[in-house]
Amino acid sequence: MFYNKYNFIIKDFTASDYSRPEITGVLVSPKKTIATDSFMLLEVDSVKADPKDFPVIPDKPKMRVDFKPFILPKEKAGDVIKLFGKDNDSLPIINNAIVIRSNKMEVDNRAEIGKTDLESYNSVMSRVIEGDFPDTKDLMKESGEYAEIEVNPALLKKIAGFFDSFRSSKTDSIKIRVPIDAQSPIFFTGKRDSTEQTATALLMPIKKS
Repeated sequence: MFYNKYNFIIKDFTASDYSRPEITGVLVSPKKTIATDSFMLLEVDSVKADPKDFPVIPDKPKMRVDFKPFILPKEKAGDVIKLFGKDNDSLPIINNAIVIRSNKMEVDNRAEIGKTDLESYNSVMSRVIEGDFPDTKDLMKESGEYAEIEVNPALLKKIAGFFDSFRSSKTDSIKIRVPIDAQSPIFFTGKRDSTEQTATALLMPIKKS
């Protein structure tokens, strides 16, 4: 029930097609936040901390420890991100945002997420998106055989960025060959039809000691 900016940055994985409004926002639950556009799915666990350690602020709404999951519009998720500033090293728990206990959630289908630095208190109030968020439990279960390889995400992003600019059409794809041997390289291949070019990239895995 504690959240950091990474729980809301996933708004970039929501759908832009408002014909399915239930996937244009971030699902916020006590245990995690989830976003999907039906092609990609990303979930981030909530921050593990004891609610008893969160300071009680006089005349301010209290944290909701247990609540019904709700879908937060992506625009409002962006506003929540703006609540996060410089971290407090002496009291790390207040670096997190919380869902606030507010009667308005039950009365007019609104949710409120707040954050404090003890000196000030700010929150984002939003009407939640109506509808049922897709059941993602089965989708996140692994079945069959997988090859698990550890890679540097910064290097993976660099390669993906190249192929994103290399393609001549938004519908162009790349092929990824993942070896069974976790110590062997991953190969990426893409074609640029407009110039009849082919590009191949190699990414070495992180070596395990």
